[in-house]
Amino acid sequence: LWVAPGGLPPDEPLRLALAGLGWEMDPADRIQSDAVVPAIVVVETEAGELAALQPLPPRADVVRTPAGAALIAARLERLAAAFPARPEDEVDASTGLPSRAHFARRLPGWLAHRPAGGAHAIAVLALDPFTGMLEDQGPEAGRRLSASVAAVLRRWATQRDLVAGTGAGEYALALSRTGADVMRYDLDDLLDAVRAQRLAGADGLPVTLSAGLTWLVPGDTDAGAMARASSALQRARASGGDGLAVEEAAGEGRSGQDAELERFLNITQVYSERLGQVVRTLGRRLALGTLRDALQDGLTGIPNRRCFDDRLARAFAQARRDRRPLSLLFLDIDDFAAVNRLHGHACGDALLRRFAEVVAEGLRLIDWPARWGGDEFCVLMPETGAVDAAAVAEELRACVEAAGFTTLDDRALALTCSIGVSTLSPALADGAAMAEQARLAVRCAKAAGKNRVEIAAD
Repeated sequence: LWVAPGGLPPDEPLRLALAGLGWEMDPADRIQSDAVVPAIVVVETEAGELAALQPLPPRADVVRTPAGAALIAARLERLAAAFPARPEDEVDASTGLPSRAHFARRLPGWLAHRPAGGAHAIAVLALDPFTGMLEDQGPEAGRRLSASVAAVLRRWATQRDLVAGTGAGEYALALSRTGADVMRYDLDDLLDAVRAQRLAGADGLPVTLSAGLTWLVPGDTDAGAMARASSALQRARASGGDGLAVEEAAGEGRSGQDAELERFLNITQVYSERLGQVVRTLGRRLALGTLRDALQDGLTGIPNRRCFDDRLARAFAQARRDRRPLSLLFLDIDDFAAVNRLHGHACGDALLRRFAEVVAEGLRLIDWPARWGGDEFCVLMPETGAVDAAAVAEELRACVEAAGFTTLDDRALALTCSIGVSTLSPALADGAAMAEQARLAVRCAKAAGKNRVEIAAD
């Protein structure tokens, strides 16, 4: 596991050298406290090393760059010897996450020692429709998709969370957040992150994630909480999947009517998963096609202006309420009108698609790109202050400059962009004002010579 707080990616020569020494690299944003593999945190400075050592679990070590493969491998060998591999039932084979048995052993202690304030919940997640997919495509497709979702979960979870792979395309989570609204918002972000992976089965149809959540109450037991979360998951899947259902009640002492409802939902769940392939394919294509037309830019495939405005308004309100950082990038391709005039609109459309791909490849998992209109694009950056946002913007600018765009007849074409950076501040009234501030910064970048990053003034 390679974790770099500064976002340093492992270069390919180092990856290959470590593979030759018997170590495979899996980059991640953080190390969970219950990590089941030796991990290396990569830093650039002494201050970074001191900061990394504070919360570091025993199964991890710190390396300062530049560091060779032999040194990293030696550190990993030492950790592996000091902390032998956990029993086989501690790790879920298909995802590499802690297993169902590990989660069950950790959950009682987590319940007993969770913080007094904030919101706490148990969530159960499942791939849609996993049983039918295994029947149609075989177990290898199931393992591949389960591992892809596990990679998203590793990056999304916080140090306070427990995350496990429980088999059959399902996952269990114990979550702590500052409030119920934050919990719901974060889970929506998780479902969005899985959608953004554009996972698909062998038949090409999108694979999504359903989630069931139950709030924890005083005196809750691990068995009761898990049962309620599973019931909520059944409701989410019976409603068509790709969404979140919440169990609001404590779940103890259900009435006979409630029990009948739960039995009915269980039966509905079974029949829903056993529908014929034709009905399942047609329904998903129609629903996803309608949603895509409404929220996705038809040319580039990324979210459109309508979708971005809604996301920005929610993120702005959430960040202001919880006093969390938020930044926005506004990207404008330099001299794009000349491209259309000299090479035609078909070439311009192809370059816009390629530009969107280059931008998406240069972003972090938590960043959220969209097409604003024409040759203008936006990137929403949760949990990101001005300094980090400007650094990402500069990396994007350099990536675009170095991307090597070509015309339809394969002639090289130099393409650059100007980027404006806006950060949440008390002076901004709403998300629209934040976007306008970033647009003004782009104009300043254009006036200053183009192909540059400009940070908006407060």
